[in-house]
Order: sequence, then C-alpha cells, then structure tokens
Amino acid sequence: MWMLILACAISDPGPASSGSQSELTAARVQSIADKAGAVANAARELEEMSDPARSGVAAGEDPQEHIRKMRATMGKIEALDKALQRELEDMEASLVPEAQRTVVTTE
Repeated sequence: MWMLILACAISDPGPASSGSQSELTAARVQSIADKAGAVANAARELEEMSDPARSGVAAGEDPQEHIRKMRATMGKIEALDKALQRELEDMEASLVPEAQRTVVTTE
C-alpha cells in the first residue's frame, strides 16, 4: 500500500484532461503570463525611448514629440496592466469555493 502511495506522490501527473478544470485554469494562467509579458515588453519600449529622447533634447530637439511618444507608450502599458489585473481578479474569483462567494441581489 505504501509503495502505491509513494508512486502516486512522485510520479509525473501528466497533462490535465481535456476540458477539465485544471486544463482551463492552466490556460488562464498562460493568458495571464502572456499579458504580463506584453506589459514587460511595453515597459522595455518606454525604457528604450529614454536615451534617444535625452540625446535629442540635449542636441536641441523639441521635447514635446518625445513626451508624446512616451505618453502613448505609457497609455499602452496602463491598458495592458488593467487587462492583466482584470483577468487575474476574474481567475481568483472563479477559484473561490461556492460557499464563500458573495451573492449580490437587487430588489
């Protein structure tokens, strides 16, 4: 009996069954990771804008164009972050046991 329990504990669980809750949750986690990657990429874009902006402004360029580009990228980051937070909150809410969920009723 102990050998069976030990074998189950150390064996590779393998992929989740098709259509199972585990598979759906894994897909949601991957989607969250993808969105987090997009936020990180956009942040790197913003960071990469700083050196050319600094050099350009030091050379006498109007900073307004650099600021406009940076603000556009910041807007992109904020939108991606909001989507990421929303998806994470949705996933957390779906993992709360049914008995703990708050039911909102309107009368």
